[in-house]
Formats: sequence, C-alpha cells, structure tokens
Amino acid sequence: MKRFVSGFIIGAILFGSMQVSGAIGKVIEVSYSINDVKVNQVSVHSAQKPFLYNGTAYVPLRFVSEYLGYSVKWDEESNVIHIDQKVTEAHTTADKIVETLKANKISLLPPKSKDSYFLLNQTTPVSYRNGTYQHIHIYQFPTIKDREKALQDFQQIRDRADMILPYVFAIENVLVFYVPHTSDQPLQDKLEEAFNTLRKENLSVVRINPW
Repeated sequence: MKRFVSGFIIGAILFGSMQVSGAIGKVIEVSYSINDVKVNQVSVHSAQKPFLYNGTAYVPLRFVSEYLGYSVKWDEESNVIHIDQKVTEAHTTADKIVETLKANKISLLPPKSKDSYFLLNQTTPVSYRNGTYQHIHIYQFPTIKDREKALQDFQQIRDRADMILPYVFAIENVLVFYVPHTSDQPLQDKLEEAFNTLRKENLSVVRINPW
C-alpha cells in the first residue's frame, strides 16, 4: 500500500508527539508495507506506522528509544534532538501502576488461585481480575534490561503453548499483561487512557504487539 505524505507529516511520524515547525516540504510517495518492528526479537507497537521511502525504512524515533530506556527531547530553538540514557535503572513500581489504574476507575479484584501467571525472568507478577474472566498481571523488574529478558522468556513460552494472546505494556522497568476473555478490547482501550497519564509524568510507555 502506497500513500503520498508531505514533508511536515514525515517529521511528525519520525519524532512522535513532538511539534514540528517550518515550511511544508514536498509531497513524496511512501510505502506502508512493513509488517512488524521487533526490538531484541520482541514485536513492539507504535501509534505511527513505519514506512519505506527510497529503499530506507523509517520508524518512530521516540517509541524505539524509550523502549530501550533512553529519553528523547526536542529542542525547538536549536532544532536538535537529544537522546540520552536515563540515569537511574528502576523508574517506577507495580504499586504506582496499581494506583494509576484505580485512579482511572479500572476495577482490580482479588485474584483466584487459578489466576496466577507465568514466572518471567525469575519474577512473579502481582495479579488481579477485572470482572470474571479478564486478568491483569503486573511485573516489576530491577532494570529495563531485566524487563527485556522477561519479554524474551514470554515469547519462548508463547511459542510452545496454546494461549489467549495478551496485550503487553512496557512502562519503564515494569510490564503489564492484560489477558482478555474475547477478541474485544474495551479494557485495553481503558488501559491506554490510564497509561497516558503516566506519559504526562514523563514515564515511557510502549505497547507491545499481541503475539
């Protein structure tokens, strides 16, 4: 599939939510034929679709950088992008995620015994129910690298098992797994809204593609 995109829209795609100023560039033809983006063998999702132009693949800078634990800032005065490694390793907690979900009126019920989820990178999640069948599992890891290792562990489990595919959010050093009951996504949309409040606090939030 090909589309025509003007220069300023390309800038918006590359720089995520940053404001792009200046004159509108020329109209170009790009191809949205990229099926997936994987970081360390794990599929990651971006609200802005990657595309191909003149044999080069363009992906959003912000979501890849933040997934790897780097901060991204746009200096409008100098027109410079700053990508910096974050100083501390652990940036948020499972308790912080729980508080955010409750503040956004997402019901978190006590788990049943069968609601336990996978051990990932030697870490057991804090688990909750939303209604009868939908589950939310929150993993807190010491570092972002530990979080990445946990996702690799999960991908290996998923490759061996027949399961309901979860939606996964990487929030700094924390992973949140939402396991739906059906293919409908009402709770997933509410989670997106809740985690937008964390983005406003300068925490990186990346949604992982369902496997």
